[in-house]
Amino acid sequence: MEFVELVAGGFVGKRGKMTKAGFRNWLAIWKEHQRPSARFPREVVAQAVAELQGATELGHSMPRPGRYFDEDSWEDRTPACRQDFRRGERSGGRWRGVKSVKHIITGFFPWFDKRTMSISQIERALASRRSATFERLVVTVAEHIQKELSKQDSFRPEDISWTEGI
Repeated sequence: MEFVELVAGGFVGKRGKMTKAGFRNWLAIWKEHQRPSARFPREVVAQAVAELQGATELGHSMPRPGRYFDEDSWEDRTPACRQDFRRGERSGGRWRGVKSVKHIITGFFPWFDKRTMSISQIERALASRRSATFERLVVTVAEHIQKELSKQDSFRPEDISWTEGI
């Protein structure tokens, strides 16, 4: 929206300054134009929400960060003389540590930013679909989907010479 449209729309008061009511109306219109549903096709927004749900499901299927003790079965037990304490082997099992699974999620979903996003943040945003966080996440994923679609559209098989390597 340009300033000329705002003046013509009646958002400016008598003294040439924007009134509180005019500002609220302008802000509501501006926010409506910033919504993902106004910027992207409906299919892209639906796919973005599905990818957000897929990322949360993948994050919940992975182990949480922490220390875990994996017990050995009776046949797999290592004798006390062969236990390697540096590798976490103890009698009856082995200790292992899980740091973070964000790098695995980034491998499946390239739009997932390890530094600024978390599974719990995405989950809260999906629970309250009218929040600014939800809209920001949907816009991020939808922009990535649009980039991928434009890459697919730019590929034309007739551009490749099939006889070069023969």
